[in-house]
Amino acid sequence: MRNRTRIALGLALILSALKGTPPTEGWRDLAGLSFSNAQPRFEAEVANDETNERARLGLALSLWAAQPTRGPDYDRAVQGFREIAEAGQDPELAAAARFLWGRASWLGGDSALAQQIFGVLTARLDSAWAEQAAVASVQISLASNDRAELERLVERANQWAADMQHPEARLGLHLAVAEVLLVKQGDRAGGLRHLEAALAEENVGFRLRADLLLSAGRLLAPLAPDRSARYLEQFLVENLLDGRRELAESMLATMALNRGMQP
Repeated sequence: MRNRTRIALGLALILSALKGTPPTEGWRDLAGLSFSNAQPRFEAEVANDETNERARLGLALSLWAAQPTRGPDYDRAVQGFREIAEAGQDPELAAAARFLWGRASWLGGDSALAQQIFGVLTARLDSAWAEQAAVASVQISLASNDRAELERLVERANQWAADMQHPEARLGLHLAVAEVLLVKQGDRAGGLRHLEAALAEENVGFRLRADLLLSAGRLLAPLAPDRSARYLEQFLVENLLDGRRELAESMLATMALNRGMQP
């Protein structure tokens, strides 16, 4: 499920970037998450014109969706992303391909390569792709136990947040930094500051806000249960049909039980 979520993020960004251009059947299929239908359509487009970078990117994305980690489709997808990233004629599509190449490498288990790929984008935080690469860089760092490295990344992330132009990326960055501070560094005050900054972001869409409220509740449950409960209760108020309501209710019940057991 997490793999599909990461793929869906890349797809959403690409579809947003392609607004204003006539969509092909392949892109319509991708927009509807019909990956198996999209692949042969893009195969045909590429066979008809091998210089069609949009079709090549769509083909790579549909292959990756079919096989997000390892295997022949994954390998073809990574090769497709890499070729467009390194030799593409359209700068926007090249940046998109580089971001997806990094994400695919991360899902494929090569975090070091993913960080290198994202580093090319974050060297200049001048696009939505670069901003999402910055978020991913912080997320990847959660697997690290190098305190000095984490401190450097948090410092850099603070500058990224100031430079970002897209609220969705800013929210994601604040949430990722909050998790690093709370989980890896034990910095409650710093983590809370970044959570509050994430919650202050506007125009981010109800699904992203729902994810944020649930994540904030999870992160703060062992550290600040009262505040965690507020976030989880707000999630329940705002998301009457969300399938994760049971999870939020379970966390609230556990915290209530723990409070009852305290002397």
